[in-house]
Amino acid sequence: MQTDADDDLWVIEDARASECFVGLYRQGEALLPDRCLTVAELAQLPPGSYLGNPPPGSLTGWQQLPPKRTRAEALALLLDLRLARLDAAEVASLPRRQLPLYLNLSQAERSAMRYG
Repeated sequence: MQTDADDDLWVIEDARASECFVGLYRQGEALLPDRCLTVAELAQLPPGSYLGNPPPGSLTGWQQLPPKRTRAEALALLLDLRLARLDAAEVASLPRRQLPLYLNLSQAERSAMRYG
């Protein structure tokens, strides 16, 4: 979702220790389960277009596509697309809170308000 690609797109992120996280997508849908590969296993894949931050020197013959959106923008777009596909019953079943948990007052804050 960070770039617009009509063809299959690999997403590759360096995981350090000679490993990387790899996923293959088409139009935002996963074609294969995401997985962790060694750099040697990554080198065995046929070259293609990719987005991400691969281990240095591991992608000879591959074409890196520049991101058109930040990760935050891409995540927001993905969530919007997923929510648009839900029907009313699925939306109603999603958990709801008036305030996110991290915005709720801590015990110390409640005590301070109560006992001033």
